[in-house]
Amino acid sequence: LLSISADGALLTGTAEPNSQVRLVIDGDTANPITVNVDGSGNFSLPLAPPLITGELISGVTADAAGNLSGPATINAPDLAPPTISVPEAADTWINAAEISDGIQVDVTIRPTMQVGQVITVAFAGQNGYETQATHTITAGDILAGSVTVTIPPGSGMGPFPEGASTVTADINGGTASTPVPFTVDTIPPATP
Repeated sequence: LLSISADGALLTGTAEPNSQVRLVIDGDTANPITVNVDGSGNFSLPLAPPLITGELISGVTADAAGNLSGPATINAPDLAPPTISVPEAADTWINAAEISDGIQVDVTIRPTMQVGQVITVAFAGQNGYETQATHTITAGDILAGSVTVTIPPGSGMGPFPEGASTVTADINGGTASTPVPFTVDTIPPATP
């Protein structure tokens, strides 16, 4: 039985006491990793750097006689930055009508992402204005390949501020995506 920490930094598992587990990461059979199982049937392997892009880890147990178990597999978490877009800002502006229902951010869901991972979408605007929204990934999101997350105005902060702004997203607190820049402009022009 294999388990990997949410941050991809520690692989743990159980196997026959005092055996060895041979691990292969992403099919790299030329460089297997061997881990000793303790007398209680537990093992652990710190992963440096952490595995955070959905790598497939497979392992077999070898006993003292050289017998091999069947394989066990697990995928590392996919914490790589997501790809995002802000359709309303395709022209680099978000106007009063577009922002009236919040800012919609389209997040691409990769097949290696897992049900239960949390997407955090963050807005950063003028004068330190920041707000965010979260979404927990579902099986339907993975099947669809994308999800739209709406960022509402910040609680107790008033409306989104005018001016240069950005939106980013991360998965389970991992590295943030490339920022999507745009300008919020909700002030109508003067009457001619």
